[in-house]
Amino acid sequence: IRGIERAHVVVLLCDPVEGMAEQDTKILDMAEERGRAMIVVLNKSDLLSKEERSKADELAREKLSFAPYVPIVHTSAKTGRGVAELFQTIEKVRQDFFRRVPTGELNRFFEQVLEVRPPPTMGARAPRIYYVTQAEVAPPTFIAMTNAPDSIHFSYRRFVTNQLRKT
Repeated sequence: IRGIERAHVVVLLCDPVEGMAEQDTKILDMAEERGRAMIVVLNKSDLLSKEERSKADELAREKLSFAPYVPIVHTSAKTGRGVAELFQTIEKVRQDFFRRVPTGELNRFFEQVLEVRPPPTMGARAPRIYYVTQAEVAPPTFIAMTNAPDSIHFSYRRFVTNQLRKT
């Protein structure tokens, strides 16, 4: 837990033959709660056929349903295969973790999101979102200025978060 709290990027190493254990998903859940960047590494991939690797990915994605954005990398400690890709992925995830998005770019993105799906009306007032700005990096934290913050449902917040991650 202390390691997760000190880390910027949490790399979870799993055995694809045994699959992700319950403890593995708990570790990633703790990392997500603390706002850490995450990567799942399936080691011993040299022992798997292409179909078995695909199945291992599928099973890992199923266990990671709470964090579908987490990259999965296949490696082999024995042969060294995939290790370079792992370090490239770590660097990319770290850069994204520390990325600052200019307010203008963020608001242009947010205008598109509002056109596609405006926030649903809850109660008597329709929430209006005036602008969005990034308050912090590591983890990236965004603030939306609105007329009715309590009227924005958590599912809409999750939708916007997922759109930000996708973009």
